[in-house]
Amino acid sequence: MRLLSRTRSAFTLAETMVVCGLTVIAGGMAFIVLNTGLTLFAKNTAVNVAHQEARMAMLKMEQELHSAVAPLQFIDEDGSTVSGNAPAAGVQFRLFSAGPFKVASDAAAGQKNITVDLGTNFQAKAGQRLIIQSHEIELDIVSNSVGSGIQTLTLEKNLPNAVKTKDPALDTEKNVYALILDRVSYRVKDGELKYRGRDGAEVVMARDITSDKPFTRSKKGSGNANENAIAAINLSTGKKGNKKKYKSANMFLTAEIPARATLCTEP
Repeated sequence: MRLLSRTRSAFTLAETMVVCGLTVIAGGMAFIVLNTGLTLFAKNTAVNVAHQEARMAMLKMEQELHSAVAPLQFIDEDGSTVSGNAPAAGVQFRLFSAGPFKVASDAAAGQKNITVDLGTNFQAKAGQRLIIQSHEIELDIVSNSVGSGIQTLTLEKNLPNAVKTKDPALDTEKNVYALILDRVSYRVKDGELKYRGRDGAEVVMARDITSDKPFTRSKKGSGNANENAIAAINLSTGKKGNKKKYKSANMFLTAEIPARATLCTEP
């Protein structure tokens, strides 16, 4: 009997190494392409988010700045007031809250308390500002009596002028009205645009801010500061890379407070 032998072929070591090498190269190229795509996608998404946040912040600032009822006051990144018209990290101003409310009783000059009928649906809060235009009174509220209707407000300073609710000549009641204002502020710190609202709570409105001091006061034709104008805002945002910043927005907003809207002379 004759035995038949069958030979079997297989990959040689050299062939195996070549295939493995090609696989590694192809896999590495695929990884590089995928990683680059994911990086660009993440970077583009971050830029778009920064752009959207900045745009929404600018819209809110524009709306509130047009509603301001007092001059602006510049603040630094920590919220402390600064003087001058040079670029600043933030601004604070007043918005109308409620009123008019009738002053309920006389108040002598030099005292810190005043009684006002605030109705049943409003409660004055510390930090709000009391305005009695007819008596040139503009003072912050420190505290108030708890309750509704007639409330006793404690002010930060003594009343500069007496408030009389009766006409001494005619011995008749004289209506004296007060307004309540809220303070709001915007400031940039550590690349974030922070907003302190009417309730005193602070939230981050936009991130990746590249302009550290975006607020300035607009100028008149002679170059002097325009006291009746809202500050100019030059707010830019970007996403920081390894060696450079990828800007996503560069916006500029100017506005002016209508004269009829100014209720007080101090911020």
